[in-house]
Amino acid sequence: MATATKEKKKKGITASTVSTTKNIPLTTIFANTAQSRGMGVVSNLQTMGYGLFEKPDGATYDTPIWQALTGNDPEAKQHMLVAIEQYEPGLVALAEGLGTRGQLQPIGVFALKDGGYDVIYGMRRALATAFYRAKHKQDSGEIEAKIFEGKLSPVDLKLMALDENDNRQEESPIDRAMTYSWLKDEHKMGVDEIGEKTGQSGQNIRNYLKLLSPLLENKRLDIHTGKLPVDRALKLLQRLKEGENGEARAAQEGKRYRLPSVKRISLIYNSKKRPRKISDKEWQLWCSEDVRRLLAHYLGFKFTPFKGDLSASEEDSDTDAKTPAKPSANGETPAKGKTLIVKRKRAQDLLVSLGKVNARNWEDKTLKEKLENIVNLVEPGQKAENESLQKLLDKLVSGYSTGLKVEITAEK
Repeated sequence: MATATKEKKKKGITASTVSTTKNIPLTTIFANTAQSRGMGVVSNLQTMGYGLFEKPDGATYDTPIWQALTGNDPEAKQHMLVAIEQYEPGLVALAEGLGTRGQLQPIGVFALKDGGYDVIYGMRRALATAFYRAKHKQDSGEIEAKIFEGKLSPVDLKLMALDENDNRQEESPIDRAMTYSWLKDEHKMGVDEIGEKTGQSGQNIRNYLKLLSPLLENKRLDIHTGKLPVDRALKLLQRLKEGENGEARAAQEGKRYRLPSVKRISLIYNSKKRPRKISDKEWQLWCSEDVRRLLAHYLGFKFTPFKGDLSASEEDSDTDAKTPAKPSANGETPAKGKTLIVKRKRAQDLLVSLGKVNARNWEDKTLKEKLENIVNLVEPGQKAENESLQKLLDKLVSGYSTGLKVEITAEK
């Protein structure tokens, strides 16, 4: 039975709109241009040249995916079933789940003026339903949908899709980044305004936008599928930028390189394998006893001879190496065990500003572990979002070498 409701005011959506929930034929869905997805609902197939509703330029297969699954051409339908089972296992799993438990939530569609519907959110669920019915030789059938009508701008539709997909965890980091980029470039919205309308900080929006850097172009699909987590992608981007800057400086300075920061020296000093950015020749010097004694003398490290593997290398020692504890004035290692109490929201805000975009979903135990190892999250020259967070960051970094302990407390 159809029901009509007045939509509540959501993040950034100011237009008044009416929605009606009812079953609609799958064959009346003609597009998902309002979707916020940038990589598409079946990214592997679409990357391979399959079109969802239209035949793209240089298409691998003439019949679009949706038309093949919901149409009456048995050859096209069979071809698409095989392609999805081979290249889109996630969609197959979703289809089996929907077939077992049924549809729990309606998809969202926008009524087109000339008839039919444009999907705002839930296109992947609609596609999984069409796949399941085609696989089990059923007719195209219907799907429950919330139909939106009224004055909704393209920005309103994008924000609705973001909000719904965020709640259902259907949005990939690259899809989200592309939507933020669209809002920023096409509709001239500032990052702080986007953050306000989506309930996030401006720094979080900036972190997502960094994922679209040309330096990460060949990693975009890995980020989209979750193979490369966002925090690791941001660290990789930082390293790639440092590499570019280093090459540029070398060209300008006649191959003269600047010495690493104290933090970087500390990490290399404690590495057991050759860091990725250091040549074999340099690594031999870093591991020699004389060099290590010199560094320990000038930087206040406790001297330890190298006991690792000179011939082995690692992808990046920065993530695992620990900063050696500095001795006190009398030459002894400082006592460990000092505890710093940090409010949960401040801990989350700081970690988000350092690139841990999922920190708001972490439990206190994870927040505590990250803050106690904060030196491994901070890139050279990186700053926190504001003065208050910067003071907390400085306190954590300065206390790292003395074994600072953190206690997370809820807001009062």
